[in-house]
Amino acid sequence: MARKSIKDFIAVLSNVYFKGLYDAAKHYIQEVALLHSTRIASVGGEQRLNDANTSVEVGVSDFNGTQIPSDFRGLIRGLAIRYGKVTKTGNPDPNAISPATINFSAVRSDFPAWLRNSEIVFKASGVEALRMRVDEFLLGVNRDEVPSEWAKEFEKTIKVVGGQDLELYLNTAKGAALSETDWEFIQLVIYGLKFAERKTM
Repeated sequence: MARKSIKDFIAVLSNVYFKGLYDAAKHYIQEVALLHSTRIASVGGEQRLNDANTSVEVGVSDFNGTQIPSDFRGLIRGLAIRYGKVTKTGNPDPNAISPATINFSAVRSDFPAWLRNSEIVFKASGVEALRMRVDEFLLGVNRDEVPSEWAKEFEKTIKVVGGQDLELYLNTAKGAALSETDWEFIQLVIYGLKFAERKTM
């Protein structure tokens, strides 16, 4: 399936989700990349990746609890997933490890099999908006392009408004088991478009 252009997404935003609200003469469009990184602390069923204890932190998360930024009014169009690990040797406290210091990878061979076969789940305002296998988002080899150029596009975009709840879950596959030697982390980069009113000088 051919990748959609920014013009295609703007058409959806203006003619479907925000019909009558978006005006090209009055608003500007900006691409969005929401980051969220966290340790995979447990497995077995749906594991929350963001919750009330999540806070905005540069290089770690753009979420305030489960809420997206207050100025994000638009749509979510795609996702990239990365995996990283830190040896437990010399790092007894996983809470002292900042995900911002981890070299994450989006290459399939770097992911454990159980994680590739698990699911990423989005719940927008409590309603399931996405459920896809992690493997669908991974790369066979490293790519030179910026991530937004190869991130997996959703068949159906997700409408969002500023401050809305967007809960992120990892639904782990049967037989999943965490590493005995490494602390394991997951990183999501959520791509979208937002619009806002142009400011007059």
